[in-house]
Amino acid sequence: MNRFIIVAAAIVALAGLHGCACQDVVEKAGLDQRPMEVMEEKPERNMADGGALPVTTGGEGPVRPVADEEPVNIVEALGVHGVELNGTRASAWFTILGRETDFGERVRPDDLQLISEEEVLEVTVREVQPLTATKRKVAIMVVLANHENFDPVANGVVGSLRRLASALGPGDAIGLVHYGTEPGRPDRIDIQSPASFEAALGNLQPTRRAEPDPFAAIEVATREFFSLEEPENFLRFVVVVGDGTSRWDSLPSRAKWQARAVGSLGRASVVPILIGVGSDATDDGYANYAEIAGQAHGVYTHVADAEGLRVTLDGYAAQMLVSRVYEFNCKALSGGTEVTLRATLGDTVLESKSLEVVQK
Repeated sequence: MNRFIIVAAAIVALAGLHGCACQDVVEKAGLDQRPMEVMEEKPERNMADGGALPVTTGGEGPVRPVADEEPVNIVEALGVHGVELNGTRASAWFTILGRETDFGERVRPDDLQLISEEEVLEVTVREVQPLTATKRKVAIMVVLANHENFDPVANGVVGSLRRLASALGPGDAIGLVHYGTEPGRPDRIDIQSPASFEAALGNLQPTRRAEPDPFAAIEVATREFFSLEEPENFLRFVVVVGDGTSRWDSLPSRAKWQARAVGSLGRASVVPILIGVGSDATDDGYANYAEIAGQAHGVYTHVADAEGLRVTLDGYAAQMLVSRVYEFNCKALSGGTEVTLRATLGDTVLESKSLEVVQK
């Protein structure tokens, strides 16, 4: 799949903690070719970044193919959550997805390189620390298909999400939004402790919504992270589960709304994990997932049934929990420098999406 240049982005100032009622406030932002920095203010919840989605007129015609740019592996990924600089000491938080769990556990300083403007930077005093040795925690937002053609209860999603939550530890957080989340709809579990989330899953019911929209739901999910206290202390993941179907599938505007969702993931420093559920892995509906994974440097996988979903989510949970931080000294870095992290282990080479260094 291909990486697009993000052509549409918007920023919303958000406020509110854990389930409080919020007024929906939308501020439009200018265009940028790369993900924008997250604003200091906490975002308003429960609305897509750009406000209301466009009205479909039916006259847009078929989707035009997008020109190939650069191939991106959507089966495995090196997700970087952020690069921080304090003096000459820098920290890069990363997660390796789509490989066996001990791949992430075995990464050593010699396996990592930092790249800026296509040049490998000189770094010294290097070390790799596990997530458990730090104060950082894991935060997950689940984006769940729930519409007339996808029943999350019948597809075994509830049990799998309960197992995912049970793998998390004290201080971690998890929440959920459904496809087509809009202001005033109850299709969500606000981000909270894993134990509270597990209890709330018991109330999950199938809907009969006719026009599923994963893109709006991804946008809404990203802003839930900022309802947490000290959101910067969390490594953030969005886990999308469903059949990939979208109300925009037959229209050229699909690419626009995919780009908006990718922009939201980038601005919130989120690593996306997308899982298609269904008996036919070649179904066109999964193209949405594969394209978002390719653009956002996340992973996409297909599972045939509830058992496959359980095994897959168990694997991703383990990989999230062995996230690492690469610490090093680098005189060439400054705030705003764009850097890419490269991990090499054996025959596998993974590169992250380029991120701007944050000066602390």
